[in-house]
Amino acid sequence: MSAPQLEFAFRLEVNLGPIREIGASRAGHRRIVQIIGGTVSGPRASGRILNLGADWRNYLRRPDS
Repeated sequence: MSAPQLEFAFRLEVNLGPIREIGASRAGHRRIVQIIGGTVSGPRASGRILNLGADWRNYLRRPDS
C-alpha cells in the first residue's frame, strides 16, 4: 500500500484584529482574536474571507508566566 499524496488546494491570507484578553474562566485563560477579512486563493478554491468570525482560545497559564 502506498502512502497518501498531498496536493496543494488553496492558500489562506487572514487579516486579524487586535488580541482581546478576556481573562480567567473555568476553562482556563480566554483570549479572542477577531477575523476582519482576507483572501482564499488556489487551484481548488478562491474567494474573500468576510468580517464575520473570531478565534476563541482557552489556555492554561504556566505558573512562571
